[in-house]
Amino acid sequence: YLYDGSADCFFNDWEDWSVCSCVNSTGSNSGERTRQRELLQKAIGHGLCGTTSQVESCSCANAIDCAVGHWTEWSACNTTCDVGERYRTRGIVTPPEFGGNACPSLAELQLCQGPACQQQCVPQLGEIINISVVASGQDGLSSPRDVAFSPFPGRHLGTFSEGRTFRTLGYEAWVANGQGHSISIVTGVGYPGPRALTRMDRGWYHYMMNISALSFNMVAESVRDTGKDTFGFFATCQDNNNTYDGLKDPNFFQGPTLYSSSPAYKNLVRSDGGECGPADKCFFLHADMLHETPSCPGIIHDP
Repeated sequence: YLYDGSADCFFNDWEDWSVCSCVNSTGSNSGERTRQRELLQKAIGHGLCGTTSQVESCSCANAIDCAVGHWTEWSACNTTCDVGERYRTRGIVTPPEFGGNACPSLAELQLCQGPACQQQCVPQLGEIINISVVASGQDGLSSPRDVAFSPFPGRHLGTFSEGRTFRTLGYEAWVANGQGHSISIVTGVGYPGPRALTRMDRGWYHYMMNISALSFNMVAESVRDTGKDTFGFFATCQDNNNTYDGLKDPNFFQGPTLYSSSPAYKNLVRSDGGECGPADKCFFLHADMLHETPSCPGIIHDP
């Protein structure tokens, strides 16, 4: 015998038989099932090859339609006044088999009517509140985004800073200036002639760029060690992706910045990083930064 190079095709193993299909059994107890196998190598030359699928008859039960239970009671209306919605549900008792009918809807919605909503009226502010301007753009405000009141009025500026005098009595408002990338400190709120000073971080393009919010630690007597007590510390949020004022591509290495409000060196420095004197222009120097939250819209201290 002279080998001519022919070879039979070959397959992998047959898959399991499918479930018996009774959709076209027309009421009889007979259906079909199939199984498949994958062709791995075609026949070569005069080689032989079988089929990739098989069909055989099988016995099947009569079709079983889906059966569902009773509806639950309607839920409460989802609004306390005017028009709302309520719902009810039901469960499957018997799932469909052998080509039986599918299940109907298992949930229903219905409009519900509550009592008429009461109109919530608020008196105009001018009738009950006295409004006075304590700071404006002339004091350094530039697109103010947030305001917080210092728990330590007078601590940061004292009575004299950057060659100017300030009050230590009354409230002290710290305003986050988004466009100015700075904080305006308004002293003596509630007293005649409040004064304001605007201050930036020495590296504002990273630590205070487009500041969006600030918040103080207002918890006194925290029983922490003196060196670990952060009463009066404040943190800021920046709505920025660390672009260094548009000089570099965003890298998202940005987040809330923590500061001490104490004026001690190195919480407060000159532009060259040296100790800040009473007549010097001074800058914040951050204590820490959480590099995980760029585009931060707001912040609050959690006691």
